[in-house]
Amino acid sequence: MKRISLIIALIFIIAFAKESFAVSGWQFGLNIPIGASFGFYKVRFSSDASQTYKDTYAKRDTSVGFDSGLTVQAGYFVGDGDKGISLLLDLGYSHDTFAIKGSSTKESYTFESMQIGILPKFHKGNYAVGFGIGIKIPFQLTHSASVGNSSTIRKYASYMSEEKLL
Repeated sequence: MKRISLIIALIFIIAFAKESFAVSGWQFGLNIPIGASFGFYKVRFSSDASQTYKDTYAKRDTSVGFDSGLTVQAGYFVGDGDKGISLLLDLGYSHDTFAIKGSSTKESYTFESMQIGILPKFHKGNYAVGFGIGIKIPFQLTHSASVGNSSTIRKYASYMSEEKLL
């Protein structure tokens, strides 16, 4: 009898939970970030470095890289009147490029990554502020380099602890 009462109470709570708040429901979001990356190349050399090495790498500068991605957010919003809170799961893909150039060299590092995180959002009226927390898991690194007239492209893939050169 005690178990049946508990089951009936849970069904009652679940059935009327939505009615106890003024506004609540599922939230979904789709973001397509597109942009550029600008790096800062500042190197300090140890006293053991040769002058030739210092001259070669001190002349490097950053270049513009291209970033894009796709993230999907899904979660639940609970609110009362004009105030509320929501917690969203954030899953996505990210393509990031970092570029470095010198007097006769050009290099770029391209990362293909997966993003996983959570996004708590606080709502007040028509405004919402959220703070995303998560990790980026790199799947592939492509290193492209050109020195003078020659160029090389290397692709690296890492699946957990096993590294492979593609």
